[in-house]
Amino acid sequence: MVILFELLLLFLSALAIGILGNIAGIGGGVLLMLIFIFLLDINPVAAGGLSLFTIISSTAFGSLINRGQGSIDKRLFLDIAVLSGAGAVMGSVLSYYIIVSSFKLFFGITVLGLGLFSFISARIEIRANRGKDYLKKTFAESHKSGLERFRSYRSLALVSLIAGIISGTFGVGIGAIVGTFLTSIKHIHPKVAFSTLLASMIITSAVGAVVHFSEPGLSVNMMLLVPLLVGAALGGFTGAQISNRMSFSSLRSSQSYIVMFFGALSIAISLLRI
Repeated sequence: MVILFELLLLFLSALAIGILGNIAGIGGGVLLMLIFIFLLDINPVAAGGLSLFTIISSTAFGSLINRGQGSIDKRLFLDIAVLSGAGAVMGSVLSYYIIVSSFKLFFGITVLGLGLFSFISARIEIRANRGKDYLKKTFAESHKSGLERFRSYRSLALVSLIAGIISGTFGVGIGAIVGTFLTSIKHIHPKVAFSTLLASMIITSAVGAVVHFSEPGLSVNMMLLVPLLVGAALGGFTGAQISNRMSFSSLRSSQSYIVMFFGALSIAISLLRI
């Protein structure tokens, strides 16, 4: 009975992560880490690997839908994937040599701050452009009239590298950092930013997961992967469909709320000394 409850909990958690992550362009690994370590008493390194595998499933299925919708910027994808992938390798190796728990409070505060910054910048943009059509349009509607291409690749390189290191170290996605940078600072259409980010996370999460599970003597119950992968896949598919029907302003606002939630959750995890 206990095992069935755990499997159901993992499935529902992965489903929720998939939906929220594909709307806000984040991995959602923070919530999974809370469940793995606090509720299921899983080794932190193994928990990071399981979290990254779940993110792979969510982002892969979401990206299939996003690709069909035309919301993935290929040049942007390559730049984010290469730099954040390199950072993920560095972060995953780094996780063996540092006390990750000592950085959780700092990480949570940072993510919460990013969410607040995204929220404030979204409010300013929406108020400054109140009444303009683009705020009310979905991505499909905006895509027909053409979207401005991203050009600031140098600044993106540094942000992606830092996000990758954090991803590999803590077993979380790169979305909160890179997503906020793209939408709040560079003003990329949120659907394009989040869809491209999710596609990039497939690579960064895969690299991080392999490094995590390469630790000698690490024992993981692989049965846990089944509900995680299935739930995340369904969530990714659903979230990508929902985001395509959301307006520009709704996506910007939703991303800030979701990032703030995960930031607050990270702080709670730290205070609980997980």
